Amino acid sequence: MQELDSEKASKQRSGGLIVRNQSGFSTLYRLIDLTLVAVIYYSSYLYFGHPIADAADLVVLFTFLVSFQLVAEALDLYRSWRGFSSTDIAKSTTYCWALTCVLTLTMAFLLADSISQRQTSIVVWSTTSLIALIGWRIVMRTVLFRVRKSGMNSRQAIVIGATKTGYSLAHQIIENDQLGIRFEGMYDDRSPDRLDHEFQNQVLGTIEEAIDLAKANKVDYIYIALPMSAEKRIQHILEKCSDTTANVYIVPNFLFTTCLMLVGKVLVQCKRLAFLTRRSKAQVTS
Repeated sequence: MQELDSEKASKQRSGGLIVRNQSGFSTLYRLIDLTLVAVIYYSSYLYFGHPIADAADLVVLFTFLVSFQLVAEALDLYRSWRGFSSTDIAKSTTYCWALTCVLTLTMAFLLADSISQRQTSIVVWSTTSLIALIGWRIVMRTVLFRVRKSGMNSRQAIVIGATKTGYSLAHQIIENDQLGIRFEGMYDDRSPDRLDHEFQNQVLGTIEEAIDLAKANKVDYIYIALPMSAEKRIQHILEKCSDTTANVYIVPNFLFTTCLMLVGKVLVQCKRLAFLTRRSKAQVTS
């Protein structure tokens, strides 16, 4: 097994000029959404020659803007989409838009007499808004990918557990720098002579030192790659990190997970066989 790419790892550690800025990005996203929807609304009315002079027109716009913000908050649209695909972003945006349209159309139905002459404008506006909401997110995502590759707008991640699973995860983080996650090292309590040869130069400290980094807000993601049999140690880490801002993830061992799945399938088949046996006996008795 080859060693982790030290050149890429050092390049990652040299960046990180924009960190822990999700709140600022969330506010920016909200403002862009509100601006786009409002501009498209006015543009569609002007295109079809419908002056916005009636209070009902403003009520429809206000209903859409408020509803979209509430629905987006409920569906967590403004969270970090780091590591997700563009399709996931488009789907979530579409769900928010669809629910908002339902609420807006309900209000428009109550004001049917006032906006009956503007139905075409409303249809064009709502459809164009969806395209714009998805489109600018895809553009922003592309820009952020390039920014993250340069080391900016990145998050720090560490791996607890010098195992093959942890090594594989660390390798993936370093190779996929467009995710904006900077690998900061592996941590394990075992002494170097107890580690596999390929991990002896990869461990930077103990598990307690990793927890101290989390408490000092120096890492954003902690991946626990310990064997599932080390349940007590995993529980200890989770308890220690519960009062930190770091996101903690447990990376299951592939072999262990596969065994569980196989055992589960066997148990299901045994239960099914026992059920069929009891039913056949009942039929014979009757």
